[in-house]
Amino acid sequence: MCVTSPNATWIPQYPTYSDGRWGEREYSRWPQLLTPGMWHKACIPRVDSEEGRRLGAAVWRTLRPGDWEVDHRAAMPGLGKIRGQLIDALEDAAQAAIMRLDMIAGQPARRLEYGRQLVLILRQCVDRMRLLPATVDISIAVAAHVQRLCLEMAGLDVYLRVVLPRLESTLDYSTRVLEVLGAFVNEGTSASSLVRPLSRDVKVWKVVPIRLVEEELSATPSAVPIHHLPTERVGAMNLTFNWDVQMVVAVSRELCAPTVEGLRTITAGQPQDGPESKRARVESLVGSKDLSLPVHARPQSKNAATPSGGSSSGAQHPSRTYTASPFYHLLHAWASALRDVGILKQSPAAVHIRRDDKVFRYLHNLVRIREFCRARLFDPTVDGKALSIAEWRSALWGDYTPKDAPPTRAKASEEKKAKRRHEDRNAIARLFGSVACLPPYDEAQVVTLDDMDVDKNFAAQSVMLRMRLIWEAHEINFRCDLVALDRAMVPRNEWPIMHRWQREADISAVWGQRSGIVTVLPHPREVTDFHWRRGSDPQWRECIPSLLPANLCRAVRQEPWDVGLYTHVQEQAIRFYVENFVAHFHRLPVAPIMFPTAYLV
Repeated sequence: MCVTSPNATWIPQYPTYSDGRWGEREYSRWPQLLTPGMWHKACIPRVDSEEGRRLGAAVWRTLRPGDWEVDHRAAMPGLGKIRGQLIDALEDAAQAAIMRLDMIAGQPARRLEYGRQLVLILRQCVDRMRLLPATVDISIAVAAHVQRLCLEMAGLDVYLRVVLPRLESTLDYSTRVLEVLGAFVNEGTSASSLVRPLSRDVKVWKVVPIRLVEEELSATPSAVPIHHLPTERVGAMNLTFNWDVQMVVAVSRELCAPTVEGLRTITAGQPQDGPESKRARVESLVGSKDLSLPVHARPQSKNAATPSGGSSSGAQHPSRTYTASPFYHLLHAWASALRDVGILKQSPAAVHIRRDDKVFRYLHNLVRIREFCRARLFDPTVDGKALSIAEWRSALWGDYTPKDAPPTRAKASEEKKAKRRHEDRNAIARLFGSVACLPPYDEAQVVTLDDMDVDKNFAAQSVMLRMRLIWEAHEINFRCDLVALDRAMVPRNEWPIMHRWQREADISAVWGQRSGIVTVLPHPREVTDFHWRRGSDPQWRECIPSLLPANLCRAVRQEPWDVGLYTHVQEQAIRFYVENFVAHFHRLPVAPIMFPTAYLV
């Protein structure tokens, strides 16, 4: 075996260690066999090089369990995240890598296409690392994948800016040796091709000894089989010459590409009335991970009395007709589009609106279970089916102890309903009590949301807290609804994985930076972001990229924009979305709301 660059004096022997890396096959740290079309991996900077130091210490750090900490807000035992300062450093490194790649000019699109794929994967990994708690092994694997992608993008940058011009030049670069990893080759022709950008006349072949690299590798195998082992498969055949390319996609798919399920499409003429129909809709959504809920209102007899001070009834359900909220104001374009839908068909039912002290308990307990409710959208080990209103009521009430069977009823129909309600409540108790390991609600408990310490009195009195929870509920539901409609209108189950990720990244650009599906979970700092401003707002131009994402609407974005055109396009886009959502799912979509600036701190 030979080394084809003069910057390496030894070859690592191949042990089978893992610490989020791929052991001896970690191409971002050790030279690998030269892969056709993947020259940039030989151009990854060395850790002790000037370029390597510029990338920052975080991308070179050997990750250990000590870099991970339990997230006590996750509401599930054994889950946590990489420590905050390290996450920030890795996120900064990722943004810098993406920015440098975006600044490369003068290269044909075909040479930048692989880089765009790396950017797409890297953004998903960063969001996964930042937003979703996981076990220590998975968290370290995700963070190590972020490091790996940052370094590979640095190698691509060196290749496009330095090596490629050398290949196309007639100058002699024998005295300008690059401080890069280099590569191994197994025959002379490949060696000649590899050294040409470095030298024309200087002989750089050298036989060097093999040695272990134990000081750089963890001695503990990963609990997740994501490494290149001869006896294991990782969702892709990785024994070919380009196994590392396959592994990048495979590991990204395993670790960093969670998804939410779509909603069930309601076809024209499909029955909507009656308890059996409603129950069928709920059962059809088992396995769905969308927060949007089907109508599940409770029928009320004509002689039933309204609970004293507890609730009001008789109104149309807000998912069936536009109902203005007393807590926030919708943008006029949204309110107008929702109002013009009229009243959608629904079963005879009463809408119950709580106005008693139970609301304060609901709010207090929601802060406590909030992280688990977010995590269950993406955790494949947790039951992520949509909850009915009655199930949400049980979850918010917080009694997570399964009950004995209910007493028998005189009428068979009543006994059947009572049994079903009992089973649903016990299912919620098992989900939150056994799976999430949450204790029953305690009104004396103090929980934390952002920088707020929340007890029951604070939950009852803080308008800031209520607006924060309302904003988050609207934002998550809006994003999930948008994803569900896009999947219904653009089916992509048979698409290649990279194409699916690209489509989801395009959709995510509607509510923020082009990234991935995991960003349906908003970050607290996004509370100041609103992408649906009025034309009279001085910041309306900032909303154009979200209103018309570049990858979806290239032609329209070339128009000269003024307030009139912006308002017209915004109204038409919202109306198109609302009408198609109603046509597919027979309910109103949830609209995004602007967080009141009066409550920003």
